[in-house]
Amino acid sequence: MARQRIATNGNESSNYQLLRTAQTLESEADVFTVMNEETGASVLSPLQWQAIGLLVAGKRQADIAREIDVSEETLSRWRSSPIYAAALNQSIRDCYAGTLGLVRSVVGDAVDALKGCLQSDDDKVRLAAAVTLIKLHLQLDSAALELPTTPAAIADQRLRSLRTTELDRVLLG
Repeated sequence: MARQRIATNGNESSNYQLLRTAQTLESEADVFTVMNEETGASVLSPLQWQAIGLLVAGKRQADIAREIDVSEETLSRWRSSPIYAAALNQSIRDCYAGTLGLVRSVVGDAVDALKGCLQSDDDKVRLAAAVTLIKLHLQLDSAALELPTTPAAIADQRLRSLRTTELDRVLLG
């Protein structure tokens, strides 16, 4: 796979250009292979990968900023990048998939226990078991596994949002 190069600078039109360039990054592997046009280095730095790991681990942005010695604004700017967002979403998806595997290994036993509770003579126990089963069913949503994980998908999503915002401003403004 050829490494793709992207230009990076901080103005408004370059943000749009970055989104347009990100639309060409259709493979999940692109987050590992995209290179900065000016430096030739990987677009995501080791510090950014560390921040991704900490976000996936559930740390708050303020705590992450302190831990890796960057500002919260820097973290927010990183998160606005389609490449960073794709890498974060991939990491979240992979974490969820690992956790889901662990849960799947014991879910049969848990459901059996709840099914047993549904046979209880105590109305409160039966109701609690029924509510728990219904909540579990509703929570088993695959949305986290369907997060956009390519820079192209994230850029498409963001460009649609920008177009919608522009259309709203024209129609309502």
